[in-house]
This record gives sequence, C-alpha cells and structure tokens, in this order.
Amino acid sequence: ETYSTPEGTTAFQAFTMVDSDTTGTYDCTLSGDDAGKFAKSVTGKVCTVTWASAQDYEAAANDNDGDGTYELSIAFTDGTNPLGAQSTSITLSDANDITPTYAATDANPTINEGTTAIETVTITDADTDAVDDNSCTLGGADDGLFTCTVTETAYTLAFTNAPDYDSNTACAAGNTCAVTVTINDGTNTGGTVTYSIDIGDVNDQTPAVTVAETYSTPEGTTAFQAFTMVDSDTTGTYDCTLSGDDAGKFA
Repeated sequence: ETYSTPEGTTAFQAFTMVDSDTTGTYDCTLSGDDAGKFAKSVTGKVCTVTWASAQDYEAAANDNDGDGTYELSIAFTDGTNPLGAQSTSITLSDANDITPTYAATDANPTINEGTTAIETVTITDADTDAVDDNSCTLGGADDGLFTCTVTETAYTLAFTNAPDYDSNTACAAGNTCAVTVTINDGTNTGGTVTYSIDIGDVNDQTPAVTVAETYSTPEGTTAFQAFTMVDSDTTGTYDCTLSGDDAGKFA
C-alpha cells in the first residue's frame, strides 16, 4: 500500500492491531530505507507512526535514494506472537505554503494615450499550479480604470479603455493615474505594487485655423496676416503650405 501526506506536518498514520487476546505487550518496529525519517509510539493496541520532523515538498528529496518516495516497513507484535513486517511507500503532497513574489518592471511608466497595455509581470511561487489559485486585486484612486488578468505565472495590467490625454480628465488627478496591484494565491497574499502612470500625449488632433474668405491690405506694405493653429496636442511639427493661382506672390 502507498500513502501520500501533506508537507509541513508530522502526522502520518495510526495502525490498530486486531487481537482477540486480552493480554499482551503490544509494540511495533520500524525498518526500511527511510525508517530514520519516522518515529513511533504505542498506546494499547495502536501503533502511531509520525514523521520525525515535518518535511518540505519544495526542498530536494530527503528520502534515502532521492527519488521522492519514502520506503518504510512496519512489524507488529503482541509480545509473544510477531506479525511479519509490512512494507509501504510514502510520498509528500504539496501544500500552498509559499507566498507569491513579483515586482513591477516600471512602477512609473508613461503610457501614450489611445493605447491600453501597461505591463506583464512574472509571479514567482514554488508551489505547484495544482494548489495555487491566483487572483489579482486592484486598489488606488483610479482602480476602476484598469483590468488585471492573472495566470499561475504572471499578471497583466492594462487600461480597460484607452485614455485620452487631451481631455485632461483621464485620471482622478488629470493625466496621472494611481493604481495598486496585489496577488493572492488562494492562501497567501503577496506584496502590493504601487503604480503612478502618466498619460503621454500623441499628435492625434487635427489643428483648426480660421481663414476669412476675403481680406483687404494697404498698398506699400508686405504685412498680410498671422494665422494661429488651434491644437490641443502638446507635440507636433507645425507648418503651413501656400497654393493657389497667386501663391507665388506670398511668402
């Protein structure tokens, strides 16, 4: 028979000797390649076997041959009549006992308006995927503007909707958004990553200019008009081009 016990505990099994005699000195004896990893105690007809010390699933295999399976034989006696040794194998099962760790690549990035992606961050957790169940919690003044998707190995932070720099109301504080990310693996809560995200301006607005249909200028002067381009963008290389039948008369 084989057994599996969770890491981090010394409990293993209690074996009850069935014996119709009312007298006897009951005992059990441990042997086998890994007997030294176990301890036993006897109360009445019950032999309780425990780990000598709690084992760690994430550590290197601690059994005699290093294959992760502990070999143990148990012999029973009533003081007169022995019961031959019975062999068993024991493996460790993983427990969710490791806190996930992660760190932002850049906690103060500039994200251009019109885009949603911020970053994907690796989550490190030695526990197996079978016991981990990661979730992502957002906080901060602008948490409602973001989406966090999480797997067993990473989380991805993004804007739910692409922000607009020109409105100056993309975030609670104008064009700088505040959000925090915290990962829980179903049992253990990791640290909180605090982001301050600046919205970057891109040249996405078409300039507006008011030009009258007709103008009158006095003779003998080169002055004509100055036209101001109205553009909410903070970036751009502004220029104007002259055309028309008499464009050659102007500069």
